[in-house]
Amino acid sequence: RKLAVMGLGNHRTVESQELLQQILLSEPDANVLAEAANALFDFGESVFPALVQLHQRSDHWLVQETVVALFTDGPHDEWLEQLQKS
Repeated sequence: RKLAVMGLGNHRTVESQELLQQILLSEPDANVLAEAANALFDFGESVFPALVQLHQRSDHWLVQETVVALFTDGPHDEWLEQLQKS
């Protein structure tokens, strides 16, 4: 499943974005969630709220650190602040 999620990130279509967002809501495996977050991040700012929500929902270190790392790489201070509030 992790490899399939990586592949979805390579296809920047509305359908891929929707599938990745569904995965964030339903996937139990932290490795797959982290990879979905990585793939989804490249779709841009419209998906950032979903990543913040994932960070808030998940108590797994890999998922939380992945989301933090995504927002650390670039000018995303306002999103990092939202993560700190959660």
